[in-house]
Amino acid sequence: MAIEKEIWIDDIQENLFASNSFVARGVDHSQWIDNKTVHIPQAGANPTVEKDRASVPATIGQRTDTDLQYNMAEFTTDPILIRNLEELK
Repeated sequence: MAIEKEIWIDDIQENLFASNSFVARGVDHSQWIDNKTVHIPQAGANPTVEKDRASVPATIGQRTDTDLQYNMAEFTTDPILIRNLEELK
């Protein structure tokens, strides 16, 4: 059975997540998805900056980059039976 749009659309849009405050804290990682795993590149430490360096050339350092990974999860809700639908119209 399909959702009866004329009865439920206003209730769903206006009341289910009325403030949507959780959306502001969300971060979009969709560009780093590979199948069901998210790989976010993490740059290593920034190089040291020195003013008026006494010894040139400076010693060469090495940066270690890493990969932040997490697997995506699927969330579902249990269905809810609505009785007496005719009375709600």
